[in-house]
Amino acid sequence: MAIFVILWRIMENLFKGIHNLSLDSKGRLGIPITYRDHIMGLLKGSMVITIDTEEKCLLLYPSSVWSKIQDKISKLPSFNKNARRIQRLLIGHAEDIDVDSNGRILISKPLRENTHHYPKK
Repeated sequence: MAIFVILWRIMENLFKGIHNLSLDSKGRLGIPITYRDHIMGLLKGSMVITIDTEEKCLLLYPSSVWSKIQDKISKLPSFNKNARRIQRLLIGHAEDIDVDSNGRILISKPLRENTHHYPKK
């Protein structure tokens, strides 16, 4: 299963290109060793993962960046249909995640199912 991970500006120069990453049977995604030290150093392993509102992929943000994004999304006008959709999808699917001692992050089943690469049973 391939998951394309998009990181916010703080990580722009760290990850370039498209990365096909595999999940194990428990839904854990191994962070490549090349990036692991950077993630642990910059983010202390703390991130937020959510769905993309337009594509069948997941978005990964540093927790500090996500809190600013969430504040902006929360301030969108609730009477606007598109704004409510964004609030419901991005904030509603957001999950706090940490990198474990083996350099993996656990992608929950609902988030895995949101990608078009996940086999439905």
